[in-house]
Amino acid sequence: MHRNAVAILLSAMCAFCALSVIGQVAKTAPVQVPLQPYTARYSVTETRTPATGATVTSASTELVARDTQGRRVIATTPATVPGKPSPITHVSMSDPVARTNSTWTIPGKQVTVTAMAQPGTRTSCPPTQQPSQPQPQRIPSPKPTVEDLGNQTIMGLAVHGRRMTTIIPASADGKRPAITRITEDWLPTDPGLRGSFAREITTEPPMLTLTRDLLSFQEGEPNPVFFQIPAGFEVVNKPAPGSNCPANQASPSQFAPIAAPPPA
Repeated sequence: MHRNAVAILLSAMCAFCALSVIGQVAKTAPVQVPLQPYTARYSVTETRTPATGATVTSASTELVARDTQGRRVIATTPATVPGKPSPITHVSMSDPVARTNSTWTIPGKQVTVTAMAQPGTRTSCPPTQQPSQPQPQRIPSPKPTVEDLGNQTIMGLAVHGRRMTTIIPASADGKRPAITRITEDWLPTDPGLRGSFAREITTEPPMLTLTRDLLSFQEGEPNPVFFQIPAGFEVVNKPAPGSNCPANQASPSQFAPIAAPPPA
């Protein structure tokens, strides 16, 4: 009898240990797939129809590149219009290693390099409110309805699509009517390519239609020239955004100075 009780106790302990191990495995965070480098080019078309006035359509091309360091650059060039000056390309680059965000134009003479805020930095302060003042009523954000569009291949890239429809109620004063915003996006199924897309369509009938369509997609390390500040540009360094609270002003340590490129 005593032996049977011991055997039962040991079996229960083993079962408990096994469940504990399974629980620990279940709690283990999923393995994060490393981001893959790529170069993508898009055509961008935006059509706006004001409440009063003619429809205005603008077009541009967009280059997006990400390297193995996690740096990401976006260069947007408006379409050439006959009889108008040559378009200006706007470039923005995010560098998580150097912890900087840089912007410049081509043609241009200056690049602005802004340090990223340290993790956990508060960039705004809650508004001060007197106890006698009534608390403002919070209006809940409308929740979109989501439609699964399935899988397809766009420019050789395997993607999955979804369509989100959000209805924004009219303003309480009646000055702004209700808005229906429809967003359709097609994202790569490869987790290493997260952050990229093959197609984005945003519509707010009848006022706005914005479309980004993939023209080409190349996996692998981008051309390093994409991440280089043009030679001869003046570099203007700016500190990271600090708190707006008087007690937490930006400190000199928030600067991330970048050396100027060599003369052209």
